[in-house]
Amino acid sequence: MKLSLNSFNQQLEVIGKLAGFDFKLTSMMARKTFASIYYFDYNLPVSDIQSLLGHKDSRQTMHYLRIEENDLANRIKNQIIKAV
Repeated sequence: MKLSLNSFNQQLEVIGKLAGFDFKLTSMMARKTFASIYYFDYNLPVSDIQSLLGHKDSRQTMHYLRIEENDLANRIKNQIIKAV
């Protein structure tokens, strides 16, 4: 089943209302949530999330995740320290 972005957003709006949310669900919100869960909960690398979201530039993915380049560098450093 193929959905247009407009149709997808309409379906998300219905789902939000059925769930009793007092805000409108959007595809942008869904994509940011997807990215955040895989990055923060499952530690998936930004490059993999970038591929899944179809972003050409990792900075766009990092914007979705609301992380700065310094945050990313610190996360990598911590992972290296844990591995040693």
